[in-house]
Amino acid sequence: MKKFLLNFLAIIAFIITQKIYCMTREVNTKISNNYPFMRNYLEKEKQKKIFRNKQVQTLISIVTLEKEIQTDTNTPKEQGSQTRSKDLYSTPAIITNKTHKKTAIAPRKNNFEIIKPRLRK
Repeated sequence: MKKFLLNFLAIIAFIITQKIYCMTREVNTKISNNYPFMRNYLEKEKQKKIFRNKQVQTLISIVTLEKEIQTDTNTPKEQGSQTRSKDLYSTPAIITNKTHKKTAIAPRKNNFEIIKPRLRK
């Protein structure tokens, strides 16, 4: 009897959550169809989520690049140069390629030219 009641309550809870989910979806579609400024707001929120995901992916790639660079440069050095190299690798920099005019985020290195991206005229 207890199992039957628990299953029954679980089914009711599931139905209620599905109804609430459908209602919120309908409200969002009504808002986006009837009020264009709200549609713009919802689109901006979606773009923010996509941008955050891209930022997280670039940060993950930067961390993996840093780890690869640190494992590649495990040669014994003086203490001063080691601390300097750690400082350089810890801060990401924006690098540009003059020929293709592309910008990318990469760990700082001495052989990269660090330039702020310019706005096109």
